Amino acid sequence: MGVTNSGCFGSLVFAHEIGHNFGAEHDRYVEPEADHDYNYGYVDLETASKTIMAYSNLCDDNGKSCEQLPYFSNPALEHQNRPLGIAAGEPEAADNQKMLNFSALTLANYAGAGAPAGLVATNNNNMLGVSLQWQPFAGATHYEVYSSDSCYYDTYKTLIAETTGTEYHDESGTLGRCYFVQAVNNELLSGANKSLLSLPESGFDRGPTLSKIAAQRVDSIDQTLAISFSSAAVIAPRIEIIQHDLPVEPQYALQDLGNGQYQLSLSNLSYNDGTAIVKVTTDRVFEVFSVTFSGNLNTPPEINAPQKVTFNQQSSTSFNVDILDSQINLANPIGLLVLSEDNQLLPKAAVDYAVNYTDDGAQLTIDINPQHKLFGTTALNIQIADGEHLVSQRIEVEIVRVLNQLPLVPASTTMYLDGNKPLQRLLPVYDADNDVMEFTLLTGPSNGQLSINNNAFTYRADSDFTDDDSFSYRVTESYSGESFDATIVIRSKPASYLIPKQKLVSNINSNHMLLDYQGQLWAWGSNIWNLHSHVSYQSQPTPSALYQPYWADVGVNDDRALLIHQDGSLWQLGFDSLSGSNQLNSPKRIGSTNDWLSVLDSGDGNVYCHLLVKSDRSLWAFGSCFELAAAGLIDDAQSALQQPIQISALYHWVSGSHSQAETVLIDSSGKVWSGASASFSRYAGRQSEITYLAPVTGITSTALAVKPVTFKTYAFTEQGLVAWGFLPENAPWQWQDMILQSTAIQLDSPTISQLNATYNYLLILDTDNALWTAGGNTNSDNPNGALGRGDFADRGLAKVNFADGWQQVFSAQESSFGLSKTGQLLVTGTYDLERGTRTYEPEEQISVFTPIAQFDLKQLGYTDTDADGILDYLETDADNDGLPDGWELMYGLDRQNAADAALDNDNDSLTNLQEYQLGTNPNEADTDGDGMPDSWEVQYNFNPLNAADAILDSDNDNLTNAQEYAKGTNPHNADTDGDGMSDGWEVQYGLNPLNAADASSDLDNDGLTNLQEYQLGTHPNNADTDGDGMPDGWEIQYGLNPLDPADATSDKDNDDIIALQEYKNGTNPNVSNKVTPPPPPPPAETSSSGGSMPATGLVLLFAIAMYRRRYLS
Repeated sequence: MGVTNSGCFGSLVFAHEIGHNFGAEHDRYVEPEADHDYNYGYVDLETASKTIMAYSNLCDDNGKSCEQLPYFSNPALEHQNRPLGIAAGEPEAADNQKMLNFSALTLANYAGAGAPAGLVATNNNNMLGVSLQWQPFAGATHYEVYSSDSCYYDTYKTLIAETTGTEYHDESGTLGRCYFVQAVNNELLSGANKSLLSLPESGFDRGPTLSKIAAQRVDSIDQTLAISFSSAAVIAPRIEIIQHDLPVEPQYALQDLGNGQYQLSLSNLSYNDGTAIVKVTTDRVFEVFSVTFSGNLNTPPEINAPQKVTFNQQSSTSFNVDILDSQINLANPIGLLVLSEDNQLLPKAAVDYAVNYTDDGAQLTIDINPQHKLFGTTALNIQIADGEHLVSQRIEVEIVRVLNQLPLVPASTTMYLDGNKPLQRLLPVYDADNDVMEFTLLTGPSNGQLSINNNAFTYRADSDFTDDDSFSYRVTESYSGESFDATIVIRSKPASYLIPKQKLVSNINSNHMLLDYQGQLWAWGSNIWNLHSHVSYQSQPTPSALYQPYWADVGVNDDRALLIHQDGSLWQLGFDSLSGSNQLNSPKRIGSTNDWLSVLDSGDGNVYCHLLVKSDRSLWAFGSCFELAAAGLIDDAQSALQQPIQISALYHWVSGSHSQAETVLIDSSGKVWSGASASFSRYAGRQSEITYLAPVTGITSTALAVKPVTFKTYAFTEQGLVAWGFLPENAPWQWQDMILQSTAIQLDSPTISQLNATYNYLLILDTDNALWTAGGNTNSDNPNGALGRGDFADRGLAKVNFADGWQQVFSAQESSFGLSKTGQLLVTGTYDLERGTRTYEPEEQISVFTPIAQFDLKQLGYTDTDADGILDYLETDADNDGLPDGWELMYGLDRQNAADAALDNDNDSLTNLQEYQLGTNPNEADTDGDGMPDSWEVQYNFNPLNAADAILDSDNDNLTNAQEYAKGTNPHNADTDGDGMSDGWEVQYGLNPLNAADASSDLDNDGLTNLQEYQLGTHPNNADTDGDGMPDGWEIQYGLNPLDPADATSDKDNDDIIALQEYKNGTNPNVSNKVTPPPPPPPAETSSSGGSMPATGLVLLFAIAMYRRRYLS
């Protein structure tokens, strides 16, 4: 069944929804797969028109704004000589006649007024109830009677009765209410069996304190009506136009005639025929009646205008529109409006027009001069009222692009891998024209897997990823064809802890939270999230500590609080968008990464959307971000509801603030960027760009803080306070005669040390820690208590007197909080001290700062541990001990105690300061777990963060570095004790590599010292190394080889006794032990021609033989 709201009653939207009740569908472009036997809406791009059931999608996607015609689709009808549909039976069929035939029975039952007529509500004499009567409705089987306190057709009505008759008596005893009657036919199609509701009628069950007012009709030329009625109530009646179908809401005026008599005047300023429903309320009783305006006599004006106007980007144009109406002239002028459909592309200031009256009407001259670089297509709507009619004409306006701003592509961007988790990011690029970019991979990574999808990439590291990786890519701008090469470096995220940001945040529901210097979260005010389990009521009046003190940042909006842990993980409290619960009273983690850096502040208590920054300075959104969806940064408002979404492809964001109208950021160079959707672009402080975020011009110094509030922005820079948006014209601190400052201007202010602002309130601390406030409301009934200067303070910038002195100030909706130098938390403004919540009761508001809690100064960091004149909470090394506060937080040290730098928490002979300088863990003696203490590795120039060096042998002594540590030897000296024996050899044979005396000992009693054994290569614990039965020392003594068992059978002295036997005999193996036989008897003498050799010759031969045998063999 089609549905619509009361504001669309009688319009084409209502006809569209009724069409659904009759079976009609949307156009083919929107519902291409639907059954073609149904009637469909029809879109004609040539005439830029669409029928009742059609959507605008096809028009929008083709850059056209299509006029909606008051017809259902029908090929027999024509608009600008083109049929309004395609004949039935074809694939794209859209036939009005099919729908009418299908719904003829239903339509027949709704003939005439379309609802039961003549509904009258009257009181009976004893005032016990209300009697209702109405006229019969043709075809009705019964009637449904509804009541409502709002008198709206579609909301807040309750079915109170069903009856087959045409009257009903209500004796419920309820005070004044509106009644409706609806006819029902049970036999009609389901979903289309009810008539429209009757026009509402009101009745009273406790007497007519307000006289009945009948339905009225106006057909006079002046279209003005005067109605008299009486009221017995003390309070004057209140008039409301509940609904109307006129181009302009009727104007009304109420005159008190005295004695309970009143006269109500109604005027139809549009002079069109139509109906209005008026509600008169006094006390809790009201009367509702209808007024019908008719009888207009003159013909409407005719507008002759060009269908389309075209001009170039950063130029202007002018054109004329003829208005034909003989009744208008300088004495009888027309009412005229020229409205832009796109306030960013064609802002109000860019369109100027003038009217010159002629004999047959008037000529309208329109000048368009946009002061920006935007391009695209939109339209102007001209509306003319001649006293009786309201007519309009739409003119398409196209700004043709002729300029191009080249994209910003950083040559190199470093990103960090969080453990083994995939890295998913946008490829770094920024283009002010928002042109389409093409991305081409040039060089892939070496230690991981990469996938690129349009402008985003996903990187997954390999298991052997160590320190870093990189890939390069090319960005090509489609408009110009220009290309830019870039590289992304991926590194392991270093272990670190975030330093808590001491801050106070609050939302409109009075959820107040304070994060202190120690990381402790405090909460008070509303208990709607059940954070305070120890209380049974709905508020906590004073700050109460929540959870353990390990938080680094906090942000809050109406839905939830976001918390960043000091380890970089993201958590939430309050409404849990993942499960749809609002009972999240303990932190729940969002995602699994530990790379979150900060939650940006909300400048106006942004109702649903958070912005966050990661450690690589990328920008993310989380929540229901309607304003970002309107700007096209996310697909729709719910896209970022389940998990954060990256909304910028730049990686240089440092800080900023986010409001419902504007986003303002500071980059790493101190430059300010702003972003605003089309409807708020005039508050962005710069010329409009196609892209959402763009630099703010006019700020010439480094920005330190920014605060976008209600339609204005403040920036604290090195040169003072600047602002843009809707600001006071005079002083500029008088806060009246507001004008739009489209670019940043310098404001007169004290020398600033701290800036805070929310909504209409500005809080400044100067360099003397004096507080200055400005802003507030114009309503004198609502004291400007948030200024802290009394009930009706001057709204200009002025100092707040306070004897104790201020340390920090925080603005929160219509309250202001301050922390004093003595640790007091104070509040002023619309604040209920008994509940800790926001209040609108004048007697509960406070207009001067009032204490609500006391904190320890050390807890707040308002101490100066290192006595350098800078408070601890403003420093990154509060105690000036060389250890950053974040590092001390990570390892459980005291940020306010310099003495712990010299301590050795893990007893590894390295002080905590040395551990920080080395990057080691001060609580682990062996950071890399390789078996060698950090200090020993440092002593011998190893890497205490690399376990691989434990298995190396730096001095080639056959001992690994880990073994050297275990034995106490020097890993860079193969002979630690300098005894001539290497450490590894001594360890191998059970000697002491740290004792030089064992070099001269003979462990195996083989006649060789240990040093000789090492030099010879023999075993110092085995007297017979080669096992040949001869001791090593004996073999060395007699020139044998103690490593060769074969020489046991040798006979060096040729005495036919082998060496082993010589050893056993105790003889010298080098001296023959062979017995010389006695010389033979002398031979007989013979002649000289024969006989034997002389004896001396035999001896010589024997000596030669022995020599050869010993030395030459």
